[in-house]
Amino acid sequence: MFNETFEQASFLKCLGCNQIVMTISIDSVTPRKGHENGEPFFYYPPLGSRALDDSIPEDVASCYEESQRCISVAAFRATVVMCRNALALFVKNKGSDRAKGQPNLHEKLKVMIDEGDLHGLIGDWADLIRTEGNAGAHSEDYDPVSKERAESISELTKQILYLHYEVPAEVARARESKTPKTN
Repeated sequence: MFNETFEQASFLKCLGCNQIVMTISIDSVTPRKGHENGEPFFYYPPLGSRALDDSIPEDVASCYEESQRCISVAAFRATVVMCRNALALFVKNKGSDRAKGQPNLHEKLKVMIDEGDLHGLIGDWADLIRTEGNAGAHSEDYDPVSKERAESISELTKQILYLHYEVPAEVARARESKTPKTN
């Protein structure tokens, strides 16, 4: 009888973007069950990654893109820390002078919420990203960051960037491309 485990690289075509995606999983072969595919633990390009719109400032985009590389190698604490860093740079870019003048990210976010720059649930999302980023950076004081939590924080970060940078840019581009009718 033999039992064998091995890393398996697979190349798949994404049904969404038609790009090739590489996954690595730990598969096994046993006499009883035969070949079993394991859950992929590495994806390239990272899941959820896509080219970010040019409207997102380079420093913000760089932190978010790094968070995606972290999640692709199961570095979940690093993922949420980089999402928090992207959020901090977002506040530096989009916050008012009053918000930027606050002593910490928590207070900066509160000012942005009070001033209406972060509306309702988006303000709650931002505070959750901040809190989870703290958990990643100070793991001695918090529970470990799970894969599901890192994926959730990554998605929330992506949505904040989309809503505050990409949507306004898309609207501006749509307005620019609108041609006036001539009679």
